[in-house]
Amino acid sequence: MKTISTILVPFDFSEVAQNALKYATHFVENNPKAKIILAHVVENEQTAELETKLNDIVKLFGKNLKHPITPIVVKGKMIDALLDIEHTNPIDLVIMGTCPKGTDCNLQTKTSEFVLVSKSPVIVIPDGYKKITPKKISLIIDKEEIHNKKIFEVLLDVARRFNASVDVLTVVNKDEEHFGYSENDENNENAIIYYLENFYSHHAFIEDENIVDGIFSYVDHNNIDLIAILSKNHAIQSIASEGKLTKALSQQSKVPLLAIDL
Repeated sequence: MKTISTILVPFDFSEVAQNALKYATHFVENNPKAKIILAHVVENEQTAELETKLNDIVKLFGKNLKHPITPIVVKGKMIDALLDIEHTNPIDLVIMGTCPKGTDCNLQTKTSEFVLVSKSPVIVIPDGYKKITPKKISLIIDKEEIHNKKIFEVLLDVARRFNASVDVLTVVNKDEEHFGYSENDENNENAIIYYLENFYSHHAFIEDENIVDGIFSYVDHNNIDLIAILSKNHAIQSIASEGKLTKALSQQSKVPLLAIDL
């Protein structure tokens, strides 16, 4: 079973990034083997002063952790630099902040872009989100069969870590021909029950002409703390999606989003 032990937190000293770091420290605080890599990416700036500032952040946020935070300053374009870190380190999860859509915030664009290319699962923390213990998780899937069952290992780790319940949500258009329970739904259900054990709650099907609106309506009405989604199309024979839904959720969600692509 996959265990999340190394977490990458991109950091730019903003309140948004500090909020994501706070979420990450809570994520690992009860696991003595888990560690955080705190990465600040620069293009041309001098790094010596930044390293000092980053060490101050490490002291502030890492004082209650069993494993010290590892700060690094790397030069390059943000997304390329983060991908290089993933390539050279055994990253199990990325936790990063974002700003609301429509605000003048560089992180909002960079985060939504990185989620689609990351080699690791990513949790996106919205600006100002304060709840750090997810208790209700909703996994968003379509009606295609999920063939890569490893995604459930990530979800199980998160659910087990916080003793959270996991429900599954499928949003369908009213005009779709195959509304209701299909063979693919049954196969997915059996896999979910097997992998998520007693953390699995139920599978909800709702109708909405706008998938994003349907998801957010469900999240609001059911007090969901974390949305989980497969960041790309997960059907074995289908063409990888453009990630439009993942991008929309990462930019607009008011609760954290866990995007999984393995």
